[in-house]
Amino acid sequence: NVSSPAFVGNVNTVVQANIQGQLGQTASEMTTIIPGSGNVTDPDVSITKNASENILSFGQPFGYTLTVKNNSTVVATGLSVQDNLPAGLILESIDAGEWSCNNSSNMVCTLAQLNPGRSSTIVVNVFAPSQKGTISNTAQVSINETDANPANNSSQANVTVSSIVADLEIIKTASIDTVTSGEEFSWDIEVVNHGPDSADLVVIDDQLPAGFELSNIVSDSDVKCLAIGTDINCEMLSLEVEKSRVIKLFGIATLSSGVIDNIAEVKAETSDIDNSNNTSMASIVVREIQNKNADLSVAIQSDSRIHQGEASQFQLQLTNHGPDEALQPTVNIQLTGLIDRLSVTSSPVWNCETTDTNVICQFIEATMPAGSASSITVRTFTREVVLDSENLVMNASIASTTNDPVAANNTATSQVGVDSTPTRDNILDAMRSALAGRGNTQVNRAIRNVSSYCERKFFNALDGLCRDLYDAALEGDGETISNVMEQITPNEVIGQSTSVAEIATAQFRNVGARLSQLRGGGGAGFSTAGLNARYGSGSLPLGMLAYLNKSEDDKESSSITDDFISPWGFFVNGTISMGERDATGRELGFDFDSYGLTAGVDYRLDDKKVIGLAVGYANFDSKIDKSAELNSTSLTLTGYGSFYVNDNFYIDARISLSRPKFDQKRNINFNLRGIDIQRTAVGSTTANQYSVAMSAGYNFYRNAWNITPNASFNYVKTNIDGFEETGAGGFNFTYSDQDLESLVWSAGVKVSKAISLKKGVITPQFDFDYNYEGKNDGTEIEARFTAAPIDELFIIETDSPDRVYGSAGLGFVYIAPNGKQAYINYKSVLGLDGFSRGTFNLGARFEF
Repeated sequence: NVSSPAFVGNVNTVVQANIQGQLGQTASEMTTIIPGSGNVTDPDVSITKNASENILSFGQPFGYTLTVKNNSTVVATGLSVQDNLPAGLILESIDAGEWSCNNSSNMVCTLAQLNPGRSSTIVVNVFAPSQKGTISNTAQVSINETDANPANNSSQANVTVSSIVADLEIIKTASIDTVTSGEEFSWDIEVVNHGPDSADLVVIDDQLPAGFELSNIVSDSDVKCLAIGTDINCEMLSLEVEKSRVIKLFGIATLSSGVIDNIAEVKAETSDIDNSNNTSMASIVVREIQNKNADLSVAIQSDSRIHQGEASQFQLQLTNHGPDEALQPTVNIQLTGLIDRLSVTSSPVWNCETTDTNVICQFIEATMPAGSASSITVRTFTREVVLDSENLVMNASIASTTNDPVAANNTATSQVGVDSTPTRDNILDAMRSALAGRGNTQVNRAIRNVSSYCERKFFNALDGLCRDLYDAALEGDGETISNVMEQITPNEVIGQSTSVAEIATAQFRNVGARLSQLRGGGGAGFSTAGLNARYGSGSLPLGMLAYLNKSEDDKESSSITDDFISPWGFFVNGTISMGERDATGRELGFDFDSYGLTAGVDYRLDDKKVIGLAVGYANFDSKIDKSAELNSTSLTLTGYGSFYVNDNFYIDARISLSRPKFDQKRNINFNLRGIDIQRTAVGSTTANQYSVAMSAGYNFYRNAWNITPNASFNYVKTNIDGFEETGAGGFNFTYSDQDLESLVWSAGVKVSKAISLKKGVITPQFDFDYNYEGKNDGTEIEARFTAAPIDELFIIETDSPDRVYGSAGLGFVYIAPNGKQAYINYKSVLGLDGFSRGTFNLGARFEF
């Protein structure tokens, strides 16, 4: 018997036997001396150090747990624990328990004694440093006695500090708890980032278990998954804080019966501060297949025919005729045709998903009871294409893992006929048939334009009303067709040509009055003799009104013509008028009022020659059939002159430049198959107008008769700029430029005779002019709906003017002693269809 030595280690004992001094047998044995096997009075104290977190972010709080244990059977006394915290760690607090600690980064804790088999704990709470790296921290314990095993008197803990950390959690579940062998289900994986930072390059691994056959993977768009055999690997570039992503692994349970367990794991390039939630397991119970029968059927009801661009509805009736329940039936629907989109409405027991023109519906409950029936409605919106169509065909099927004894009613097919949009000829023929001869020339022109436009833009033209217009035509509603065409056709633009003609006429009339006055020898000084007020066919010189308002004394000392002995002359001539024009098959009738004012200055070069310059302003307002308004204004600059070749023969000339401006407003009001349209289209444009006129006459005197034959021409060229309307939506028009020319040749004669009376002379006068229009043909104004293709023109026709027309006048001039004079004259236009104009002129002249 021997005692173990007082050290720890190996002892090799060798035994040698000698026989008669000779070497005999030897034997050896190795003995290991372990702690505690020595002096039983020596205690064995150990220390263990652990960190609460392995991965830390800058400044993150965590703790070290120091556990001191007496492993021996004797009491240890004078225990001392020393822990010098590494640089960068910041001490927060020390949970000393029964220890006495100095609360310093060079921590020293003491304990009087620790009984055999007992442990005591110290927790050191610190903050991580603000720099990356691995921190190693070692703690040591010592006692008064000799420690039987010094090897366990120190312990080290390592932590890693990272600037960016995240806490990823993976949660895995099965879509249902129990399935029958052969049924489909899914493993649902959700990955959540609890922060504090975004996680980069997140990877999810799932090793599929035996008994599960993968059929499909569905994930969020930024998650890319790859299946290699049974290994599923999914990646995403980044996952933000408090965001999650879902992955669904669809497949079939191939296990005959039992439990299938599946584990998924998540990891990232970013450090994870908690690895305990990086794995997750889900389980599903697989039932053995039972021999049941369920007769499932599908039937489809649908429309018979629709038009391309319209919607059609298919209704599926789904029934389980039994005798048993059907396990998780699925409905597959496929549609063909020119389809824009689908809308699915189902009973609450079905969950449907649409992909392009395919629909898959899954029964929500695990089984579909025998005798139950439900429906699914699919609304199909066909594409808005013109002159093309394709019938809609639906193929539907219902299936279940339960045996179906009648397979014939598991599928159904339904077809909806689709008619293409009508052609131009279809629309035109329908509208012509509905009109049945009703409508004027412009209405019949409009239906041709609209038919072409609707053929090309059937779903968008006229604010989408082509279908309603076509249906109204097919129904024979000619009154509505005529009204719609009249309302949308912008005939009002034709009034621009009329207004510019009236503007030019007003200025020619005012300047012509001045030239006539100058030829009569008056016009010196300042004159208002040409200011006239007109209503319809009547006219009254405003200068005479001023004269008549004077007293007898004033009359004796004034002249209505205000002539002065001077080569310079100044004048103001003006007209205020109101009237109307009748409607024709192409042009609308209108009421109008206008006024023109011309002011000028002229200079008498000698007794035979006068030249002058005038500025005129004209305003023309018209209301067209109570549905539109046109306002035209213009400034005109005119140069003029008169020349007497001899005492009998004269020549007058005028040249003008003007800048008319048009403001147009038209109302569009109609009702089409219950759709009420009330719009107002407005537009404005400008024009340039150039005109030249020349006239000549010769005075013959025969036996108190004065016969003056005369001739003239009047040329006007107008360029109206194109413009675009606003305010009426799909009924706005865009107009092209208009070029208008007029050349009127005139020849006439004026006859008068002076008849002497007792107190004066009366002179009856008669004049007649023959006019020929040489250029102004009826035009076709090119316009289009603003939303129409640029080559889809809407032609607006104007009436051809009367080439030949005349004017005749009858008047009387009375001349009394002392230079007093009065006159009355009536002149009328003859031979203009739908247009009449008569003019009265009254005047008086007194000398002073």
